[in-house]
Amino acid sequence: MDAWVLGRLEQASGTTPDLDACALFAAHGLPVAFCPQALADAGACVLPHGPTEDEADLRDLPFVTIDGTDAQDFDDAVWATRTATGLRAMVAIADVARHVAPGSPLDQAARERGQSLYGPGQVVPMLPARLSDDLCSLRPGADRPCLFVELCFDTAGQTTERRIGRGWIRSARRLTYEMAEAVLDGTTSGSAPIDASLQALRAVDAVLQASERERGALGL
Repeated sequence: MDAWVLGRLEQASGTTPDLDACALFAAHGLPVAFCPQALADAGACVLPHGPTEDEADLRDLPFVTIDGTDAQDFDDAVWATRTATGLRAMVAIADVARHVAPGSPLDQAARERGQSLYGPGQVVPMLPARLSDDLCSLRPGADRPCLFVELCFDTAGQTTERRIGRGWIRSARRLTYEMAEAVLDGTTSGSAPIDASLQALRAVDAVLQASERERGALGL
């Protein structure tokens, strides 16, 4: 295996490259290395100290990320609660656009890839590790800017309110699918606020599925 390819893979992902993944990426001519300008742009990115007057401060809500055991980037987080009239749910995603200016070397590198590239035991992220594993990763306990959607539902699953905006969250915990299922089954606890949020999220899922069945939606 070409040592240059191995070195670029390690630079891109921040991990020791897997030979099978290296061979796969090289055989298909997939982009591995980030250009020096993109790496310099990523290295210069910093986070502001907190939300501005135009951004919602959601850091007191117990958002959690739920991903597979081997997930390396945590780019979305969820939270829900019961209300007097139904349910309120929020989904937050990392605000990547805060760091990636249109037409910049970072933007061009992301467009070239289109997505993170997953191979056997190896990932080449769409953006350099400085962003994908740090500033744009919704790590537990870390203040991170986000884009969020907030939806309120009545007991019939009808949307009664909606809001989309920019804000800041502080993920309360990183959960795997198995951990979330264990909390929902009552076999473990993530903490009282997290447990209540996951149960509310399950209720949101139930009312939305019931509403879809009434409309004759197909489940694929």
